[in-house]
Order: sequence, then structure tokens, then C-alpha cells
Amino acid sequence: MYRCLIVADDLTGANASGVLLKNFGLSPLTLTGDLPPPAAVRAGRDALIVPTDSRGVAPAVAYRRVKEATAALAAPEVSLYTKRIDSTLRGNIGPEIDAMLDALTAADGSDRMAVVVPAYPQAGRVAAGGYLVVNGILLQRSDVARDPKTPVLTSRTVDLVVAGSRRSAAHLPLEVVYAGVERLAAALSEAYRHGHRLAVLDALQPEDLETIAEAVIAADIPFIAVDPGPFSAALAGRLLPAETGDNPQRPRVLLVVGSVGETVGEQLRELYRAYPVTTAYLNPLLLMGEKEVVTSEIERAITKLETAPADTDLLCLTTNNLDPGTCLDLDAIARDRASDIDAVSGLINRGIAQTVERVLETPLRVGALYLSGGDTTIAVFRRLGAAGLVLERDVLPLVAYGHLMGGARDGMPVITKGGTAGDRDATKVCARFLRDELTRRATPVPT
Repeated sequence: MYRCLIVADDLTGANASGVLLKNFGLSPLTLTGDLPPPAAVRAGRDALIVPTDSRGVAPAVAYRRVKEATAALAAPEVSLYTKRIDSTLRGNIGPEIDAMLDALTAADGSDRMAVVVPAYPQAGRVAAGGYLVVNGILLQRSDVARDPKTPVLTSRTVDLVVAGSRRSAAHLPLEVVYAGVERLAAALSEAYRHGHRLAVLDALQPEDLETIAEAVIAADIPFIAVDPGPFSAALAGRLLPAETGDNPQRPRVLLVVGSVGETVGEQLRELYRAYPVTTAYLNPLLLMGEKEVVTSEIERAITKLETAPADTDLLCLTTNNLDPGTCLDLDAIARDRASDIDAVSGLINRGIAQTVERVLETPLRVGALYLSGGDTTIAVFRRLGAAGLVLERDVLPLVAYGHLMGGARDGMPVITKGGTAGDRDATKVCARFLRDELTRRATPVPT
């Protein structure tokens, strides 16, 4: 039974939105025949996408087509409704949003809010300050503004969304989005309580769409998604786990951060702000202890990771507790032990590597590794018996992606990053890259 319904104003847009769901192991189908389709057509599909060919028609006609399509396919099993809109905000946006909301109210009595995210950063469409910018140019000055059928006369997103709608809109700017999931969820709930049934949000980066998706779910309000595709895909990845037999949860990413310093700390903070992460702190002093002490610390960390909720797919092992004041003086420790810094650092990294090996042996379903810090990376490679890393591409400057060659984890996807490489978003970007890569690998190839 389908769990997602997308109503689009044209066929190519319908297909563009539907194919994004494939990245989450879902099975979408674009319908081009009569509605509702026969049960045999719907069978085995996670998402149905319906093009209404309504972008250039009169508003009343667009309203009728979208309302009829929604009414024909609304069902109790559907957990995500999406009104797909043009990425340059052409067409009958307001009337079509009203149509879907009205149809759902008639079907199930719901009073939903339309959460409108016009941005498509991967395609050069970003929204900031209430304006839509296309490839660096204000929407109203871009080529699409001169479309002979559906010209666009303003760049203001709220104005374009509310035109032709009976509902009032709240605009949530970037500063609210960047305040984090909890603050944004509260803002959405407040707008809903105040009677707004349209919420129009700014977004600049793909990570912003992830934040908004998390916030919409956390707000716990009835809603539909309105966007050109990627925001709905982010919601689908959270609301519609792929049905893959006995273990529907997707593999996890294990982030291993052996580096210290404020740059790395800020990268971790940004990761924690963006995504739910279950983190186990490894005390480096204990990793330098006797064998029994090291084993106890490793098992304590694993026990912490095992508390991760089933739907949390990011795990983190780190010796960085985000307090710069507690950074170890390895030189002093080496002198006390009549040793040298390399030997002391080696003990810590061997302890980290042992922990990684143990985590991979548990049922925590780790499918990819992110390794931050050169010494940590080589220690992990040696512990896992890898002969090398087959390089595939760079993710960011000084950040490489590939897969392990040899050893018990042959073929496992890995990102390696220098400890201080990248800006504050670096770890977050790498985590997202590996999540997407694991999803891509799990998606069946159509035959």
C-alpha cells in the first residue's frame, strides 16, 4: 500500500520529485492514466505521483484538478502528502495548495498546515530574506520570469505562495532555521496556533532542508509538504522507512573522531545541531591504562552506543569532549612515563581502533566509517587488516572518499579527513554524504 502521495502540476516535475524517493529505497510510480488506478497498478508501490497538468490553466481549473486527484487517492495509510510546485514558483501555487488541504479536510477532517520550502539548493534555487534566488539571480530577473505562459513578477516567496489562496501565511526566515530543530519546531507550532495554515521557510543548503524536516516532525502538527522535491524527500527518508524484510532499518554511519582542538569541536557541535547522533566519549587517559582498564573503557563506550534508538543512523566515537580546557598535555604525560609523544599518542589511537573493531562486531549494523585524524585513520586501517583504501572521489578539499580493500571489512565505504581540515560544516557534510551513499547502495537496481 502506498504511503506517500505527491500531486504535481506537470509531468516532468512529478518525475523529478518521485525519483528522489529512490534514494531512500522507496518504490515510486508516476500515474498517467485514470484515477484511482487499479489495485494491480498500485501494488508494491510506496509512493504515487499524480501530474495534473495545471501550471498554465485558470486558477479555478487548477483547484479542481488538484482537489479531485487528492480526493481520489487520499487514504488512512498515507503518512506523507506533498504538493509538488515548480522550482521557480510558476503556476497556480496558492489555489493548488488550497485544493489539497480542502480535499484532505473533506477526507479525514484534518486541519493541516502547508509547510512550503521553495528552495532546491542542489539545483541553484535558494531562499533567503523571503526572496527566491535562481543561480545567483533574483527570480524576477531570471529567464523564467519572462515565461510566456506563467511569467513571474516578484521574487518574494510569500507573495507568490499566498496569491490565490484563502489562507494566511507565516514566513520563517533563516535565523529561525539556523536556531536549530527545537526552536524551529516551536516556531511552526506557534504559527499553527495563531491560525496560519501556510508556513513559508527560507533555506540555503541541503542541510537546511534536513533541519526543517526534523522540525516539522518534532512540531507534531498535521501538515502537507509543498516544495520542488528535496524537502519532501527529506521527510520521506524519516517518515517512510524502506520495507526491506525483517530488518527495515538502514545501515548506520560510525563517525570516529580522534582529533582534538576547537576546530574539531565546532565541527562536532554543528553535526549535533543538525542530526540526531548517539555519541560515546572515549577517555584518552583510560586508553593509556592497563589492559583491563582499556577493555573496560571500550565496553563502556559500546554500551553507550547500544542505547541508540532504532531509527538513529549516526553513531560517533570521539576522544573530544568539546571542552578545550581538558585537552591533554601529551608531552607532559610522555615525560612522566619516560616515553615520547608518538608512543603515548599510539596508545590512544590503538584504543580507538580496538573500539571501532568491537563496534563493527556488534549488531549495531554499521555500514560506513568516517575517520577524522591521520593517526587515528592509520590505526583503524591496521586494526581492521585493510590493505588500503580504493579512492573514488573528494567530498571536500582535503577530504577523501573510497572503500576499504582487504581485511574483514573489505568494500566498506570510508571517508578520511585531516583533523583540522574543513570548516564547521565539514563533519556534517561527510555524515550526510555517507548516509546518502548507504541509501544508494541499498536501492535495488530496476530490471
